Amino acid sequence: MAPVPILERVVFFLSIAGYTILVLKLAWTKLFHVYRFFFFSMLAQLVRDVVLLPLNPQTEIYAWVWMGTIPLILALDALVVFELYSLVLREYPGIWTAGRWAMGGSIALALLIAGLSLIADFAAGAEQYPVLMYFRIGRRGVFLSLALFVIIMMLFLAWYPVPLRRNVIRHAFIYSVYFLATSLALFVRNVFGPDWTDTISIIIIAITLLCLAFWIALLDRQGEMKIDVFHPRTDKEDERRLLAQLEAINTTLRRTGSK
Repeated sequence: MAPVPILERVVFFLSIAGYTILVLKLAWTKLFHVYRFFFFSMLAQLVRDVVLLPLNPQTEIYAWVWMGTIPLILALDALVVFELYSLVLREYPGIWTAGRWAMGGSIALALLIAGLSLIADFAAGAEQYPVLMYFRIGRRGVFLSLALFVIIMMLFLAWYPVPLRRNVIRHAFIYSVYFLATSLALFVRNVFGPDWTDTISIIIIAITLLCLAFWIALLDRQGEMKIDVFHPRTDKEDERRLLAQLEAINTTLRRTGSK
């Protein structure tokens, strides 16, 4: 077997171990009650990888299992982002309710940007297995869309010093890195073609492994108790003014929504 597939197999084993540790930690610490969709997303990817483990990546059955689970994995990723959005705005129900429309608009804009970026993917030309190419392109489009929405949410947190549980801040930051880095890796694979498949596969698994390590290390029970701010203001008066402004917006939207 070539050196690259051996390395890919090693990091694949490590990622399965990472998923297992993270799922067990979320269950042991009871954090799965707070991050339900995240827990089920990690569990689904663990089960998928365990099923794929004994299969030869060059076989048709491997491809069908991989393609068959992609829609479920992507749907869970979208639910994780919605879960994050709800956790960020849980203290501002008025903004949360009104923001669902904004979320739809933001995702639509993100999809448009992602769609335009896919032109380069299709321009790369036909491949040996066009169906797999379409799945990769679709996966990258969804990842980029979700990453852009998470970034919009992080920009909101950078402007408004919203007090949040430390776990939520860390979780949102790690997910944005995960989506962006994976989307970029898939873009490189789709543009440069099949010769890059093994290398990009290792890079994506390595990105996943790195993010799993950060989730395992940084998400804990203490992080649910500690309150922090993503971008604290040095001017406390300015911070109080922004929070008062945010509270006023929330109150107005809540009253408007109850009419």
